[in-house]
Amino acid sequence: MNSVCLRDITDVVGGQLRLGCLPPLDGELQPIHRIVTDSRDVRPGDLFWAVNILDNCGANFAELAFSRGASGVVVSGRRVEPWAGKFCVQVDDAYQALQRLGFWAREMFTGTLVLVANQTGEAGLRQEIDSVLRRNFTGKSLKAASHTTEDLALALLQLPFQYHYGVLEVDVCDSNQLSNVAATCQPDVLLLSSRCEGRQGISVDRNSMTQLRQQTGQPATVVIPEDLCDNSHENALVDLAELCVTVGLSVGSEVRAIDVHTDSDALCFSVDGHLFRLPDRTTRKLAQILMALAVGRLLGHSMEQMEQALVATSSHRVPFVLREKRGVSLLHVTQTPSRQSVNATLEQFRDRDVPGRRIVVCADLPNSESGSADWHREIGAAIVRISEADLLVACGQSACDLVVGARDAGMPLSRAIACRHPDEALPILDASVICGDVVLLHDFPEKQLQCIVDTMFDRPDDMVLEVSGKPQQC
Repeated sequence: MNSVCLRDITDVVGGQLRLGCLPPLDGELQPIHRIVTDSRDVRPGDLFWAVNILDNCGANFAELAFSRGASGVVVSGRRVEPWAGKFCVQVDDAYQALQRLGFWAREMFTGTLVLVANQTGEAGLRQEIDSVLRRNFTGKSLKAASHTTEDLALALLQLPFQYHYGVLEVDVCDSNQLSNVAATCQPDVLLLSSRCEGRQGISVDRNSMTQLRQQTGQPATVVIPEDLCDNSHENALVDLAELCVTVGLSVGSEVRAIDVHTDSDALCFSVDGHLFRLPDRTTRKLAQILMALAVGRLLGHSMEQMEQALVATSSHRVPFVLREKRGVSLLHVTQTPSRQSVNATLEQFRDRDVPGRRIVVCADLPNSESGSADWHREIGAAIVRISEADLLVACGQSACDLVVGARDAGMPLSRAIACRHPDEALPILDASVICGDVVLLHDFPEKQLQCIVDTMFDRPDDMVLEVSGKPQQC
């Protein structure tokens, strides 16, 4: 989340701030790192935003949130006295206040917002767009928990205001949800994925596209696959040319792939006279790739640059072992480290959709490219900058350098922890990891962190889901 403080939030929502009898250490400048709307999800240091869920008044759970470690609450409907060291922001309507905060976050974000409206639930489109854009720009890719206004507001707050772009994916089922999501997010580019096979979904024609643009009240560039077009007449793609960008294989599509075939496990096709050869891709992913190319072209990328970015994404994938037990996933990487492999590992970790937090456990990573201290500080900064980790546990002689790098990159002091030996990390992980979290063990071929795997995951009730990136039978 962006570096916002308590005073920022109070000013934006127009609330009344009350501090506990023993106020927070930083007072009104108390940093807010995470906002949750369900008291069951509260972790130490969170801000609990007490919106009503179903028939439950959110304010009734304020004290429960305090007991679970919340640093403060935003409530409406009843007066809540903050506990010692904590705070309370009283507002007229908690739901509307969160909505205002989301609108403020959207206004503060100065980059290009790409909204992916996903009808199928299939992953990959957001990652392909991010792969194309990140070559020349700094940005962030994430998925909203749902299409509701409160979840969209929380997602918008996670887009760093100074980044060049943000890719936000939201699952939608019908035109009403699409209109509400677009009106809330005010995207610069809106992508609508293909329909699920056998389901009606959203169909696009000139009237529906015009109506969507009127409802959202902003001139977003819309990108759609050609199979969404209403094919009741042969000029359907031509009718939509002024209102959106279509991609596909037809002559009328603005971004059109020709000569599509596979060759030695690579997807080959041509767009605008440029030949693409993408390893580890299949024709099943062609529509997603074409939509990513359409977005890249809108932002000024050449076809050659975008091919290089997509090829690099495939060639830099790092082998790993993925385990899962009781809702906690573990990615164990033991490749000899280099700048390229470390960045690739952190990018793969970032691109996984996770319901909980991203936790990185890192051992000493010897490297001959630079001095040990500088090298590990760079790794610590990359863990924050690339993987967007919520917690770092560093182990070994260089643990302090890893932690210093992470803290210099903006990770809060309490979330970057140094340990002398991996055994010391076990009680920290036992106390921190809960269902929904994903843990990256960034190890070395000697497997310094194997004791963590043996203790936490190598038991009868865990599953090995993937080895070296290839599916394995469980």
